[in-house]
Amino acid sequence: MDKPTVLVIAGFDPSGGAGIIADAKTLETIGVQGIFVQSCNTIQSATKFCECYWIEEEIIWQQLELLLKHYTPKVVKIGVIKNLDFLNQILEVLKVKLPKVKIIWDPIIQSSSGYCFQTEKHFKKIPTSCLTKIDLITPNFNEISAFTLDDDYKKTVEDISAYCSIYLKGGHRKEVGVDELYQPNKPKIVYFPRVKDCNEKHGSGCVLSSAIAAYYATFEKWEESCELAKTYVERYLASTPTLLGSHLK
Repeated sequence: MDKPTVLVIAGFDPSGGAGIIADAKTLETIGVQGIFVQSCNTIQSATKFCECYWIEEEIIWQQLELLLKHYTPKVVKIGVIKNLDFLNQILEVLKVKLPKVKIIWDPIIQSSSGYCFQTEKHFKKIPTSCLTKIDLITPNFNEISAFTLDDDYKKTVEDISAYCSIYLKGGHRKEVGVDELYQPNKPKIVYFPRVKDCNEKHGSGCVLSSAIAAYYATFEKWEESCELAKTYVERYLASTPTLLGSHLK
């Protein structure tokens, strides 16, 4: 039986802990086929970030056009992207070429080592035109706070979840490890930590969003996919004492 396919649009991290390498490891471990479009190249390790070089838009379009001629992904996961205008262009193309595809956006604003990919003017408020094309966004607390105009992140979550689902990751907040799933017109679901001895990991957000994409491509249920992805990323966080984790079946 053919594996379901997930398309990832994300950056390249030479350490392998984040970006498309981490995405590929996650998808392969869970058992889905990954295809990849590179949005940027970076010079970084697990602890130091030096520079980000954005891939030319024309090259990204060429990558995307060729892949979509040969593959029909069930889910698209989008990671780091240059700005919201370009994100919206990509979303529009995906919705035309793949009207049934589910889209997950991991809104990466800053690397775990502190490098800022985006300026405030680029990522202060997500346009409704983007939200209506996205099925799930996966911000951490710092990222949802960056989208908040009036210091009330709960209001921002409420506003966004009127259009698409939000998986609010538990990092960078008081209740570390407690994740929340908000879906339009449904009660909030809270996912509590289950695995002990979790350690901070470079790229854990990339791993989580890719795990959700992989499980949704397999089961086509958001709640089940998020719960399985939560378990997957906790095993990843507990896999090693270092900043680079192992992907465990």
